[in-house]
Amino acid sequence: MSYNKTQKNNTNFSFMLFLIVGLAVAVMIFLYPLYNRYRKELKEQHRLQKILESKKIENAALIKERNDLKNNPKAIEKVAREIFEYCRDGEVIMVYDSSEIKSDSQN
Repeated sequence: MSYNKTQKNNTNFSFMLFLIVGLAVAVMIFLYPLYNRYRKELKEQHRLQKILESKKIENAALIKERNDLKNNPKAIEKVAREIFEYCRDGEVIMVYDSSEIKSDSQN
């Protein structure tokens, strides 16, 4: 009878061990895709955070430029000269083709 009881305990232990390992594998199979998705979302969040920081810097520069254009006559003159090619009487405007400058710098 003790041999039968020992064999039954070994069978119960083996079944419980098999059940625990099976559950662990099943949990890993179901959680692994979720973990991968979490990692991808985390990378995407970091990428978007970097973009946000660069956009904040760009926004601050644009706000400063807008305020300068509202309040500083020299800033308005600078834009008028650069973009609209305005000049004072007697001044000569020199316009450079940016594609030529880039090709010269690459050679």
